[in-house]
Amino acid sequence: MNSSKTVFFISFLVFVLTSITTLFIPKVLAQEQGLGVARYIGISDVEPGDIISLYENKYDKSRIFYDPGVIGVVVNKPALAISSNDTEGKVAILGIGQAQVKVSTVNGKINAGDVITTSETPGIGAKLVRSGFAIGIANESYSEEGSGKVGIISVDLNRQYAYSSNDSVTQKLQRSVTDVLVLSEIASYDSPTQVLRYLMAGIVLLGSVILGISTFGKIARTGVEAIGRNPLAGKSISLGIAFNVLITLAIIGAGVGLGYLIMIF
Repeated sequence: MNSSKTVFFISFLVFVLTSITTLFIPKVLAQEQGLGVARYIGISDVEPGDIISLYENKYDKSRIFYDPGVIGVVVNKPALAISSNDTEGKVAILGIGQAQVKVSTVNGKINAGDVITTSETPGIGAKLVRSGFAIGIANESYSEEGSGKVGIISVDLNRQYAYSSNDSVTQKLQRSVTDVLVLSEIASYDSPTQVLRYLMAGIVLLGSVILGISTFGKIARTGVEAIGRNPLAGKSISLGIAFNVLITLAIIGAGVGLGYLIMIF
């Protein structure tokens, strides 16, 4: 197997193991803060700290939980910004970096290090309590409870999909399957021939396992029935069953070997 195929195969194994691990290890996954540059967009009736999303080609305050269309937070005086000379009627939006963000405790008290997402209150963030799109990680805590109470805390912005430990095992399994499908779709565009080889190898391996197990099952059932009819021949029948176990393993091994050859050639 050449180096590129080895890297691809190892990367695939790491992805599968990581997906399985997330089913049982309680944690929230989020990337670290990165440096960013604000950009100016045309939007009205917003204030610094408001979370902004894109709805049908129109910018507005975020108004749904775990909003996949979130683009960033309104900032007052960005350190760096991309803009034309005309910024009248426009506001600076920061998607990656550090900003003061409006939040509430609608999803519970916020502690430093919690992942922050959007909420149903327009422009206001909240603690992430299930897997979904997030805007970043809180640098400060906020615990003021009560309807309509809003605070402002520092957040390391980094829009992404975050995984929560509060998901059930079923939700984590569904997420892992979805990730595999998305990865497969991307790979089918980037390396269609390689994807076809892996698909063929998987079919061969699965077929050999099914064939081996079905063959062993029939032989084992016949052997047990034979022992019942002729107990005195039990030893020789047991040896025959053991021999067929070796045949079953050989069939599966042949499938693994053939699948490996398909992948490397």
